[in-house]
Parts: sequence; C-alpha cells; structure tokens
Amino acid sequence: MQSLSKLLDQAFNIPGTKIKIGLDPLLGLIPGIGDFIGFLLSTLIVVAAILIPASPWTIVRMILNIILESVIGLIPVLGDAFDFIWKANVRNRLLLEAYLDEPSHGKKDKTFVVGTLALTSLAALAVSIGLGYGLYLVSIKLYGLIISLF
Repeated sequence: MQSLSKLLDQAFNIPGTKIKIGLDPLLGLIPGIGDFIGFLLSTLIVVAAILIPASPWTIVRMILNIILESVIGLIPVLGDAFDFIWKANVRNRLLLEAYLDEPSHGKKDKTFVVGTLALTSLAALAVSIGLGYGLYLVSIKLYGLIISLF
C-alpha cells in the first residue's frame, strides 16, 4: 500500500525542486479516461483498508478524499492543478497508518464492509458517468469544429 500511494502521488521529483509528483496527476492529463484510471487505482488503497478492516470513520474519510480529488479533477486545468497538490493517496495511506497505530481496533463488521464497497462502487459509477458525459460534450464540439472546416 505504501508503494502504491508513493507511485500514484510521489514517484518522481521535479528537477531542481523538492516537489514530488506521481502517476495520478499525470494520468489526469489524459483527456477523458485519465481521471477515471487514477480513481480506480486510488480505490485499491480503500479496498485494502476495508479488508484490514479499518474503522468506518477512517474509510469514509478515505473515500471522501478520493471523491473530492476525482470530482475536482474533472474540471479542466483547475482539476489538474488540484491533482498535483491534493495527493489523496498519500493522505489515505497516512489515515490508515494512523488508524493502525491506535492501540485498539474494532471488530470487523461485515455489513459495514459490504456497505462501503457498495458506496465505493457507486462513487466509481458517478465518476464514470461524469467522464462519459464530458467525453460526449467534447466529441460534439470536435464534430462541430470538423464540420465547420468543410
């Protein structure tokens, strides 16, 4: 999990700076599908937290981090800049590590696990629909532009 969060948010140093970036913000630069791929990769950390199991509050916070990054990531330019700064995967790893450092943990609640997986699936569906609609709008604009050239 530490390796995945580092790969997604801190894999590379920007030369001449102390700034680190990962694959997640770089994927976000790919129109249409990049943010969705980043979202799917980010959910792997949440799935790991569910399987551990982390507390419901920890998992909800992790999901909100991903949803926030994914929704704002859909906004052209601003979303890409936010992706470079927010680093939801590192935040989620730190949340999970803080939970694991607590002296006592609750028992695994299967209902919560199923509910959380369902919520994550619905969030993935919402992001997919948003990306699909965005691609639809872009394709209409491109079609209009191409038609106007002829």
